[in-house]
Amino acid sequence: MKQITSVLLLLAVLAATSLVSSCDEPDGRWDKMKWIDHSGLNQENGTYLVPADGGEYTFECKNYKAPWLSSIGVNGEYVYPNLASMDEFHSFTGEWFSVKCDGADVVISIDPLDESTATRNLSLTVTAGDIFDSFSFTQQR
Repeated sequence: MKQITSVLLLLAVLAATSLVSSCDEPDGRWDKMKWIDHSGLNQENGTYLVPADGGEYTFECKNYKAPWLSSIGVNGEYVYPNLASMDEFHSFTGEWFSVKCDGADVVISIDPLDESTATRNLSLTVTAGDIFDSFSFTQQR
């Protein structure tokens, strides 16, 4: 009886090992995020140029269902979502902008530029697990 139990245990270990090692793709191989740009903004060197009067801009992820915020940079200083609040992974409001991840859409609202500011920059990093993508925005007069 002990011999049968040992053989069954060995078969179970071999089966589990073959399941774990039979993946076609190595860990860390995620498809790059693909976006539909509904913003209508012009780009220069990979940065979206936001008009002085601001607006709302939507980017739709085509190959991941629900990206969320990973980090936000405001004029070169980074603000990371609060780990104590899951809400901040899906929406964040700054002094002059807001970002909302709603399903596959990332919606960025940028307020009009005030008279005392010549230029401001916003950078967003979104993730869908082990894949990340970034958006950069510059607003100026």
